[in-house]
This record gives sequence, C-alpha cells and structure tokens, in this order.
Amino acid sequence: MDRLRLNQIMNILLMPYKERELINEDNDYLNNVRCAYYLASKAIGQSIVELERQEIEYKKGINKLEYFLKNHQKLRINSLDDTKQLINLFFPEEDIIRLFENYGEEKYKECINVWYIRNIFRISESLLTFRDGKVAIRTWVNKKDYEGNRDIFDYHDALNKVEIWNTLSRMVVPDLFVAAFYVISGLTDKEYLLNQAGNVSLADKELDVVLKKGIAETHMHFNAGIHYLILWEEVLNPYIWYNRIKFGSLEYQKPEEKWILHVIIYRIIMAEYSFYIKDEIDLCEYIAQKYGNISIEIYEVLHEFKEGKQIDKKRVEQIFLYVVERWKLDYGKYTENNDFLFESVYRNEIMYSSVAELFFQIQVLEKVRNNPTDVHSMHMFIQYLRVKNCYFESCIQSDTIKGVRNFQKYYSKATKRQSNDKKSYNRRIRAVFESQIQNINLHKMEIRICPPLFLDIEHFTVPDKRLKYDMKCEILLSIKDIFEEYLKCMRELLDKNGLAIKEIDKLRDQGIAGVPAIGIIFHFIKSDFLDNRLGNACWLQNVSGNQFYNKHILAYREKMIRSAMAIEELRSEIPFLNEYIVGIDSASEEFLSEPWVMAPVYQAIRNKKITKPVIKGTEGEFRRIQNIGFTYHVGEEFRHLLSGFRYVDEVIERFGYKAGDRIGHAVVLGVDIEHWMKNEVVVLPINEYLEDLIWLWGNIVYEKMHLPVSMEIIEGKIMDLAQEVYGDILGITPFLLYQAYNEKFKQYHYETFRKMKNNININREPGVGNHFCKYYNTETSTGIFWTKEKLVCTYFCPVFWQRFQKTILVPVNMQDAQLYQAIQQYLIRKIERRGIYVETNPTSNSVIGEIPGILCHHILKLNSEGLDKNQHNSTLVTINSDDPIVFNTNCENEIAYIYYALQHNNYNEESILRWIDKIRQFGMDSSFIRDEKKPSQQIQEIEKILKEIEAYVKHP
Repeated sequence: MDRLRLNQIMNILLMPYKERELINEDNDYLNNVRCAYYLASKAIGQSIVELERQEIEYKKGINKLEYFLKNHQKLRINSLDDTKQLINLFFPEEDIIRLFENYGEEKYKECINVWYIRNIFRISESLLTFRDGKVAIRTWVNKKDYEGNRDIFDYHDALNKVEIWNTLSRMVVPDLFVAAFYVISGLTDKEYLLNQAGNVSLADKELDVVLKKGIAETHMHFNAGIHYLILWEEVLNPYIWYNRIKFGSLEYQKPEEKWILHVIIYRIIMAEYSFYIKDEIDLCEYIAQKYGNISIEIYEVLHEFKEGKQIDKKRVEQIFLYVVERWKLDYGKYTENNDFLFESVYRNEIMYSSVAELFFQIQVLEKVRNNPTDVHSMHMFIQYLRVKNCYFESCIQSDTIKGVRNFQKYYSKATKRQSNDKKSYNRRIRAVFESQIQNINLHKMEIRICPPLFLDIEHFTVPDKRLKYDMKCEILLSIKDIFEEYLKCMRELLDKNGLAIKEIDKLRDQGIAGVPAIGIIFHFIKSDFLDNRLGNACWLQNVSGNQFYNKHILAYREKMIRSAMAIEELRSEIPFLNEYIVGIDSASEEFLSEPWVMAPVYQAIRNKKITKPVIKGTEGEFRRIQNIGFTYHVGEEFRHLLSGFRYVDEVIERFGYKAGDRIGHAVVLGVDIEHWMKNEVVVLPINEYLEDLIWLWGNIVYEKMHLPVSMEIIEGKIMDLAQEVYGDILGITPFLLYQAYNEKFKQYHYETFRKMKNNININREPGVGNHFCKYYNTETSTGIFWTKEKLVCTYFCPVFWQRFQKTILVPVNMQDAQLYQAIQQYLIRKIERRGIYVETNPTSNSVIGEIPGILCHHILKLNSEGLDKNQHNSTLVTINSDDPIVFNTNCENEIAYIYYALQHNNYNEESILRWIDKIRQFGMDSSFIRDEKKPSQQIQEIEKILKEIEAYVKHP
C-alpha cells in the first residue's frame, strides 16, 4: 500500500493513544462529537428548542474535529469525507452510541475509553501470536476476533500486516499490544513472561531456522542502540525528579514532561492497586486506606491527570514528594539498576528477566477488563498511554518528513540522557548492551561512536608530540568506558542466570542471550561551520600557519586526519586493540560535507608509514594486525540523482577502497528512476550541479563511460554554470575545471596555496572586479586568466563558498531517464567488480530516503541473483538496523521485513530462504570483526586491553 495512505489509516486508528492535544479531555474531539450525537438522540421527544440546541452543539463538535484533522501535520488527509469514513470504520457512531446508552448518563462522557481499550485488544489479537514461546507477528487474518467480530485488519488484499506493524511500531510504542495480547490470551501469570522484554519477533518458523545460523549487525549507531522501554524506565526514574524538586532545578524540556510527575504518581499507585488489591475494592477506597489524611489531595492530582488540566504545579510537586517518600519507607532504598517497580511491587518478578513496564500494563489491562464499569481507571490508563506515546513521538521517527536533517532531530532526542553525570553516561552504555543481547541470533555487532576531536585553540598551543599523546589518551578513554560497561553487563547476565564467569559461553550456546563479538567503528561527523562562509577564515590562513584557530574546512579536516592517524597508530601499539577497533566511517547529513572533504582522512589512515603488519603480545607472542575497514554513509539522500551517483563514485574511487570495504545506504543505486523523475524540478546549489556535470564529463572522457548523451550539451551546460559562478571565465574549460575538481581530493594543498600567496597582497587596496580574489595582483604571468591553482583556492574561499551555495532550479526531463538508468547500472557493475558491500537498512531507508515503502525496498535491484531470471545484479549487500531506538527495530526484524517483501512479490519460498541465507552470510562475512569469538575469549582479551589502556594513560 502507498506509504502515505497507510499512514493516514493508522493515524486515525491510533489517534486516541498518541495525540498530545487529546490529553486535555476537552480536546478529545472524537468523543465530543459522539457525546453531542448521543445528547441529540436523547433530546428527541423533548422540546424543539432543546433538540435544536443539541444539533448546534453537534455541528460545533464536527467543526472542531474537522479543524483538528485538517491541521494535523502527520495526517495529510485527502478529503474530509475520506477521513470521516475512516473514523466511522474504527469508531462506528452507532456502536458507540449504544455503548453510551448502556453506561447511562452518569458515565457516558468517559465511556468512549471502553471503546479505546476494546480497540487495543482487537489490534493485539489481529497482529500478534505465539511462535515457539515468543510473541510474534500474525500475518494471516483471523476469521473472528475475541468478541466474535471481524478482524480489525480484515482487508487483506489492501492491508499487509507486516507493513502495518512497521508503521504502527513507529507511531506508538508496541509493548502496549504485547501486554494486551497476554491479557486477551489469558496468560497473565508471571511465569509466562519469562525472558519477554516487550519485543515482537517477525521471523516465521522457516526464516527463524536461517537466522539461528547467526547474523551480524554491521550498521548501528551505538547511542541509538537502546531499547525504548529502557529509555522509558530512565524517564520514569523517581529519584531524578525527586532530586530536581528538592534542589530547585525542576524544568520541563518537553511539553509532555509537565505530566511526568502525574505519570509517576499514577504508576506507583496503580501498580500497587492492580497487583495487591482484589476487585471488590475500588481505586478511591484503596487510596483512602493507603494514604489516609492526604488521600483526598492524591485523588485530586489523579483527577487532574485524568482531565488533562494542570492547575497547581506546586501542589503536584508536594504530592509527588510525599508519595515517593512513602514508597521509600515501604520498600527501602532504590538501587537505580532497574525500573523502580522491580525494586518494589515487582521485586519477586525480576527473576523472570522481563521488564516492569510489561508487568504493569498487563496488570492494569487485566484489572480494567475484569471491571468494565470502572471507566475512570480506563480513562487514566489512556492518559498514561498518551503521555508515554507523546514522549516517544519525539524519539521515534515517522514517515512524515524525509531526509537526514529531520532524522537528526529524533536521534538527538532519543539519545539525550535525563542527567549528564558520568554515572548516567555509563548506565546508558550498559543499557545499549542490555538491549542488544536480547537478540539471541546476533553473533557479531559493530558499534559506531564518534572519535574525540580537539577543536579548541588551547589544544593547539602545545607541542605536536604532546598533542598526539593527549589525543590518543582521549580515544582510549572513550573506548575504556564501553569495554568496562560491556564487562559489567556480562557479569549481571551471569548473575541473573546463576552462572559463573567460566560458564559464560553457555549463554550463547544454550540460547539464553545473544553475546555477540563486538567491534568499534569510529565515525567522523560531516559538518559545515560558519567559518567556511565568513571572511575571517580562508586558504590564506592555512598557508600562514593559523589553520587551527578556527573551524574552517581545512582546519576541521586536519583535525580529523590527526585523529584518524592516532586511531591507526594505537591499533598497532596495544595488543588485541586492532581486533576491537575495526573500522572508520563518516556519517550525518550528506549535504553538509561532500566526499572530497573526507577523502584525505581515509587516505591518511591506510598509510604504510603508520600501519604495521604485526604486534608483540602481552606474553611475548607476535600477532598479525588486521587492516582497518572502511565504510561511509553515501547516497542515502540526494537533491539530484547525478549528485547521489557522483558521491558514491567519489567514495569508491578517491578513498582508497579495497575489496571488502563498504558503503552505507547507497539508496541512489536502487532508486526507481522513473518514480524519482516525477519531481519535475530539483532545487539545489549551483556548484553542486556544476560538479555533477564536471564529474559526468570526466567519466565519459577518461573512464570511457558510454552514455546516451551529447558531449556538446554537457560542455555547454558546464560553461554556462561556470560563468554564473566565476563571473569572467577567461581560460576556463571543462578540462581545467576537471583538473581542479580532481585536485581538491588531495590531502595537502600547501604548494598550491604558497604559489598563489605570492600573488596576493592583503595590504594593498582591494582591486576592482571579481577575478579570483580582491587582493590578487592581476599583473602576473597569468593575469586575469583562470588556472587550476586559482580554481582550487576557490574551494577554500568564503567568498566563493557563498557563490557556490546560490540556489538554482534544474528541470527534470523524462527523456533523461535512459541516461540516469545507464549511470546507475554502470555504478552497480563497478561496485560488483570491486567486491564492495552495500549496507542497507530497510526501515531507515524507507523513512529517510527515496523508497516508496518497506515492501518496495531497493535491495532486490542490487542483488537479485537466485531470485529473478530477468535481472542479474549481484552486488554484495547486507541488512542492518541503523538506529534501533529511532526506527523501533532491530537487525533480525529488518531481515524479516525483506523476507516478507519477497513473499509480497510472489517469489517461491525455497528461493526466498536460499537468498535470505545468502544475504545473512554476506553480513557475517562483511563484518570488520573477523573472528566470531567465544564470549570467554572476548572477556579475557578486553580485560587485557583495559590493563594496557590504564598503563598507557598513566605513563606518557
């Protein structure tokens, strides 16, 4: 189904559980309309005046609902009537009015929540099942649901349940439906939650057999590797909020955070009530028994939460402090190692290796299901879900806006910690490992972290030798924390399972937990700073020795080069480290920094002057040093197809790539050309398009790329754009532009800069005209003719940098489709011949890139060998998760999405399983972690590395 259409449908269905505006009960516009209709129906037979009044109220409700829907950013409605029909599909007017009548006039205003809870159960029963003891996706349609009604998604030809799950799990947090499925299945006893962490397995029985052979995660940003329930546990830590109130530092950074104190109070009280108290006692009576004199104030706070109308902030803070202090008296000190409910109400349940949030939701859902008249408790639970989902809406990316810039907003919020102390930082690291070891089949896991860069002036006032040592120490300390928390995680895992350290290999051998071999990839951040555009930094400063006192492109690149070289040197100085620092990467928004900026960083690290073949071990033995692997985020997003093609080609040609190196995403290689060309016009900087054409010209001339295009047309466009960028173009030719284009990929330009400096006099009056530089002496041998050296300098000049950014409109002509298809196929063939892997990330690619949907992923365009006799592309590809918290996924489920996409495209099962197994093995083979080490071996080596790090840092 079209992604936007599926989003419209799911947004309507899930609206009651996730919309921030609905927290205020006056803004539950759907309920208001149904209530107004109910009152109008009751007015029949009364006075005409009363009937007309109720009809006016009903129309007002309709207008407010329509206004909300029209201004709903993520809904993108096609028509109000279409949306109205969807609302009536999932919240049928007739059925809800009948429900109101059953509950009577005292409760009708809140009994819409009965329907909301009912839909939670219907969704869970439609989408979930048990497979080999695990909660798994149900891909078939139920004949009847638990009430004997039609499956809520019984439109199978139009709605694919795997596609629905992918969309749903990024709109709301899906543990709710896992909890509801346990309740609807009658499995609320605690032992049924053994090792259930709120995950849903997407693999069916046949796929699971393949995955059990072992998978590798080769593209995951470490900070985003956390499971969302662990993040929620951190948000609801009562001690963080307790201390903020006590020390006067309570500030709400997100709109939904103003309800966090209410949520924690509700969670504490409701957890105890639903766990300990029999159904005969209602919530009000329980609060009165538990809290005595202050019970009225507590219930008023809960009532305030239920209505979504915050009145007295100070009173809420006082009640919060009282409830937490009472909780401390009842249960003792909180260790902060677990969800606070595991330290209190559920302390006997911690042995089941589940999550407290799952216990909590199961208990509450069972309570309200057994007490269908308790609409107040239902209402408060729905409010709880709204706050929870509003919080995660800021962390988990939906399909609304594409591009890495939008993704970064979600990434930064998802990875932000509740406190910035070292303890919190280390706890977050450990939480990532705790999240990932839930993936039983994960055998290799590469984690990407940023290397330290010294960007401040002070670090560059010390001698180079000391600077290098300081940089190396910072690098070592950054991985020291990761290694230490990994060891703590392993010890906690052993303790939970009653195993000794020497028995750690049993964890993976017996399928208790995934204990993958780990490797670190340092990824440099693509950045753009104002120093590239402002007049206080340019190539002249570089040649004058002031290059480190700013963030100009030359200075920033030099700092990355130094860091990269320090990383490579450390790998040959500390035993075993080369097997754990395994690669480098560059990530972030492609538009901020083109590949030529990063090329020298990659060129510097594979340098025979610093790369050593062997290292002497701690016991005198010699061990070979494995080469560092290269990967690079490229072709993920692009303004123009030519730009995406160019970036991919520049990386594999200019970075020193070898067989076995990888590129990340490369969506441009699989994008449907004709679909993309419906854009009709592209908006992009003038120099980007100029460089696209220069690259194309160079490939035709020097690489003998045979393309259906006229060279005269390309050259004519190049010269027109060059004149617009450079003004006068005396001496400029496509050949000269291509020479300068090639030159900028080099690591150093000192000779070019020194040569040009001789013709610059900054003490003279600025000249008239715009040739090259206002301080340039035109009375030189080259005069006003452009040269390669002058063109190279413009790449590092703030004046020309501004000119390069001038926006132009480039028309997209359908007759160029054949040209772009030929270029795309040329690059695919080149990557196949070179043995370079492409890291795909299905959910990420469909959300960020030019992919129509999860079931239309481009991976088949890259490798269809063994599936499609009409296509013969055989690019080496892998499947990964990218950012688990942002896309609410993991590596195993991403493979499953592609598996179901193949089924959706009607391939036979045998071919699908064979192809999936091949891609799974590509992942294992492509990993820069060479050996699939046993956990015991890995722990021994990490402990040795930590000792070496400690000695290195102490003794310069």
